[in-house]
Amino acid sequence: MSLADKAMVVTLSVSCWTARKQDKKVAEEVEQKHGATDAGRYNKLLIDKQHLDPLTNMAGRIRQKHYDLTLPWLDNGGRLLPSKLFSKYRQEIGLLKDEYRQRVDSFIPLYDTQLINAARQRLGTMYEPNDYPRGEMLRRKFSVDIDIIAVPQASDFRVEVGDTERRRIQEEITERMEQRQREAMLDAWARVRRVVSTIHARMSAPKTIIHESLIDNAQELVQLLPGLNITDDPMLAEVTHDITNNLLVDVWKLRKSATTRKALAKAAEEILKKLPSAPDSTH
Repeated sequence: MSLADKAMVVTLSVSCWTARKQDKKVAEEVEQKHGATDAGRYNKLLIDKQHLDPLTNMAGRIRQKHYDLTLPWLDNGGRLLPSKLFSKYRQEIGLLKDEYRQRVDSFIPLYDTQLINAARQRLGTMYEPNDYPRGEMLRRKFSVDIDIIAVPQASDFRVEVGDTERRRIQEEITERMEQRQREAMLDAWARVRRVVSTIHARMSAPKTIIHESLIDNAQELVQLLPGLNITDDPMLAEVTHDITNNLLVDVWKLRKSATTRKALAKAAEEILKKLPSAPDSTH
């Protein structure tokens, strides 16, 4: 089965109004006061930050979930979504989109009725009415767009060129696809290394604080790994099995038992020995 049968390329675009505006007048006043030229910019915050932070955080959550469920692929932002994770992606991104839309729906009336007036008082002489579009116009600055396309194959290249040139281009496409698959799998292995290394470090420390997220992250990882294993790598499947059987320990037991912590540190160490060497980041 080819990669085109096991995955798709998904591009996510999340927009969120920053509520920041460059104020050239204030920048000029600062430069005049200090006798400076091209010294910098002054960006004013159009509304109180506390009202925009929930939307900014929500946009970040959507992006993070997108990254969690996909693998790196295209340089322009398109990422590989394994077909095994498509339903999970559609459901979880869909829920986050709905929550984001609801937050925007609550924000827009507040913006129209309260936040603009509050900004007039807060900004004083820096307030400029033209900086504030009507709420329904502002709504366009909050959006979530998803574009899904098929994974291209070298055989799809049908441009009318000479046979020799066509074969050369198809070989380049195949080589690039193979390179992207290797990079995608390196990302999957890097996730394993981060989670298992963290468990090993925490369990090896003489004194440590054990949060629920320590094991929760491992639990979430093993749920994703079968889908992220786009090359059906038997070693990744084995490591997934090892994490499931050896690292998903009850947090309460870890907090109460030094013996359990020691055993978990040893199990994590054994898994780390199986991982492929991390690529040299200096090259």
